[in-house]
Amino acid sequence: MIFCKTKEHIASIKNSLMEDFSIKDLGDLKYCLGIEIHRKREDGTIKMNQKAYIKRLSEKFGVENCKDMHTPADSNSKLIKMGQEEAFVPKYPYRELVGL
Repeated sequence: MIFCKTKEHIASIKNSLMEDFSIKDLGDLKYCLGIEIHRKREDGTIKMNQKAYIKRLSEKFGVENCKDMHTPADSNSKLIKMGQEEAFVPKYPYRELVGL
């Protein structure tokens, strides 16, 4: 991936890389390492998301039909402390969900 303000700068970087490595220009980036990339040149914006990864993960754990929730969480939410007698038993394998 090469991100630059001008096409000339991109060409310069590619030429430098070609001197030392065998590279192939794959064109505009759409998907890389599980991340979708959406670029709007006219707005000068790049948006990235992991919708495909989240979809696969939700299907794997059987929660693909659950409602989505906006992030960050509601700032008015009240967190409560669990008592010592209340042990947290996760419904899903947390370590696997977060990729550990």
